[in-house]
Amino acid sequence: MLNWLPTYFTDVYGVEVGDLGGYTFVPYVVQGGVGVLAGLAADGLFSKYHWSKRSVRTLLQVCGMLGECGRRSSLRHGHQLRNRSC
Repeated sequence: MLNWLPTYFTDVYGVEVGDLGGYTFVPYVVQGGVGVLAGLAADGLFSKYHWSKRSVRTLLQVCGMLGECGRRSSLRHGHQLRNRSC
């Protein structure tokens, strides 16, 4: 995703190359924040609820994949709506 992100913003949304820094920086910040929250959730599930490592890893992987699936679906849906209005 990170390799094609600048090209995607330029081709699909018409963002100028000079303005890409602000748009491409956001995913890194979100990824860092989600990583911290996932770590805190994992620690809580380990210590408070005594979940196994495998269960916690599986749960967080599934949540991450569903989140990415939803994000990509919303991008695709938004792109289709934008193309219909043209």
